[in-house]
Amino acid sequence: MAETDIDVGQLIEGFLEGDHEALGRVLVIVIPTVDGELKRFPRVSYACDDVLDHVLGKLKAGRFDTEGATLEQFKAWVRQVAENRLLDLTRRNRCTICLADDVPGGTGGDGSDFDELSEEGWSDGADDGSHCLATFMQVAALHGLIQPILPKGRQVDLYAVYLFEFRRNLYLALRRCAGGRRHNYLHTCEVTVPWNSDGSRAFRPDWPSIERLWNAMSPLISEGQHVDIEHVIERARSLEPDCAATPDVYYNWVRRMRRILELNYDEFANAQEPDVQRAWELWKCIILKPKTT
Repeated sequence: MAETDIDVGQLIEGFLEGDHEALGRVLVIVIPTVDGELKRFPRVSYACDDVLDHVLGKLKAGRFDTEGATLEQFKAWVRQVAENRLLDLTRRNRCTICLADDVPGGTGGDGSDFDELSEEGWSDGADDGSHCLATFMQVAALHGLIQPILPKGRQVDLYAVYLFEFRRNLYLALRRCAGGRRHNYLHTCEVTVPWNSDGSRAFRPDWPSIERLWNAMSPLISEGQHVDIEHVIERARSLEPDCAATPDVYYNWVRRMRRILELNYDEFANAQEPDVQRAWELWKCIILKPKTT
């Protein structure tokens, strides 16, 4: 779709309703605009994640008037909000919510030497931390593309399995690479795999919803403890004592889900724009080739 054809009001409405496609399209507009403003503030160039989070927070709060708005007006609003935030950070000379300070492989401080998650773990990636949260949020926009190929049958909702396993495997990857350093695991998982209305889904009708199940796991995750499938089964049984939960059953669901994704990966990943290929590589590492130790 050409930029001149974008209905900004409709796009923002979809974003506010949690539509994954709308989120992706908003990010395509917002991220380059924020990057442009960052170049004007080299002292806080590490703060892309903070500024992006700030802009999207303002957008979610309804601070942009969509009535009759054009794309240029939306970009101008993003630039102004980003500039105000960057001026504030420059005055304080610090970033209060810099994910690059927490991510495994990063050095903190100026966010330099941020390492990208890859099939080998965390390997050399971007030369600074400026695209950290942007990449995680681009991954968040990919989930809507996955849903149509994962059926919701009478026996199992494979898309619910996918969403839960993505969060669990992302947490394990972050934990493995953090090396004992502080990290807000829950925040990163929630940003990368937002439930929206999907939190009410369950693997099967007799199981607790994935949101309830995740919340039951949260104390372990907050403490940075290992979370394996046996922990998932234990929590599921504590929430719904009558659910038919066994590790073998869950392993089979995960294998079926991954098999479908592997068979379809080339079709849905290679068809995307080059600027989201980095997000697809991160996605692939987390869900198709996870390391669970």
